[in-house]
Amino acid sequence: MLFKDLKGCFSPLISASVLSCWVQNGGAIMQYEPEFFHTSCFFCAGMDDPWVKQLSEKSVTVLHASWVSRCVEKQFSCDS
Repeated sequence: MLFKDLKGCFSPLISASVLSCWVQNGGAIMQYEPEFFHTSCFFCAGMDDPWVKQLSEKSVTVLHASWVSRCVEKQFSCDS
């Protein structure tokens, strides 16, 4: 499982196929705001995504959603 033990927070602009790919490869999805501080990865659809500014203000690293599919494509394991 590539994303085992990782929890992701996904912008609403990210496609369902990316979320599905994340889950199929062992990742969990943040469901509620109290989980924020236990979330490993934050994903946006690009620099125009309104979440980029909001998440950056919280001092978290924001990744482009394509990172998920690229990890799967290359079988890059994110074991923590």
